[in-house]
Amino acid sequence: MTSTHSPILVEKNQDKALPVVILAGATASGKSALALEIAQAVGAVIINADSIQVYKQLPTLTAFPSQEECLKVPHLLYGQLSLEVKATAVWWRDQVMTLLGRCYEERQVPIIVGGTGFYIRTLLHGISQIPSVDPVVFDQGRNRLASEGSQDLWRALKEVDPISASRIEPMDSHRVLRAWTVWCSSGQPLSSWQTQATGGMNSDPRFEGINVFLNPSRPLLKDRITQRLEQMEMRGVKEEVDHFLNVHQGVITPLHKAVGVEEIGGFLRKKWSYEEAKVRMNYKTCQLAKRQVTWFKHQYDHSILLSEPDYEKSRHHLSPLLRQLKKVSR
Repeated sequence: MTSTHSPILVEKNQDKALPVVILAGATASGKSALALEIAQAVGAVIINADSIQVYKQLPTLTAFPSQEECLKVPHLLYGQLSLEVKATAVWWRDQVMTLLGRCYEERQVPIIVGGTGFYIRTLLHGISQIPSVDPVVFDQGRNRLASEGSQDLWRALKEVDPISASRIEPMDSHRVLRAWTVWCSSGQPLSSWQTQATGGMNSDPRFEGINVFLNPSRPLLKDRITQRLEQMEMRGVKEEVDHFLNVHQGVITPLHKAVGVEEIGGFLRKKWSYEEAKVRMNYKTCQLAKRQVTWFKHQYDHSILLSEPDYEKSRHHLSPLLRQLKKVSR
């Protein structure tokens, strides 16, 4: 475990920047539990940065904080939306900036916790005005992807936009195609467009972002994923998904892409056993976690790296940060 953050102590002074802790990492990496412990220690509030948890439905499947946890510490932007409203990164960024403004006025530390990297990047850096891709160019790129494969197109991307290529896995065909077609259509690399983002928290003098990356070992993460699935079963996730699918028959919602909806749905339709559903959920969750870890390694500029999700074991690495945060709420 390493810690590279050198905190600047912030006094209770409205002219001083308010520390904003960003606690990011893969699903089941222990972010929520660690955020709760830190929040209790310093009197902070927790703000959700998960694009699935902003919806009201499926609280068990999407691992909402419990009622007991919400009584201990305020949890914001969980279950905020009904499925009739589409959440976007810009909507979420605007909600968070409003909450941060209140925290600044009240001198209360916010802890932003979640695994949706694009949301976090949008908050920190703002939105880039990337031009739309010409439909003809997009079709050409899609045809090239189909004929040559994702790895070959990634190698071509590396020649014209090495920065984007370094951030994208060669087999991530969707992102490879996106970066390639932006370059073909605009004549400018996607990475260059992204540096022109505006409206981010990093440019707001009221706030000092403290970016923490929670990255436990792969075996530990796999164990935690398995434990989470077992806990979901005990909390009635089968019944929750059954009700959700019955209510939303014939309609595709943002929550249909949540890991577990398809897998438990297959069990409910008697396509496979629940044991098979759990195997499928475990595999898909591990794949999601792998993609999240890759994203945060390449696109999240963290100042603190933690490889141990247990608060007691991490606390001595976090002690300078905790001292800084406690000074704010005095």
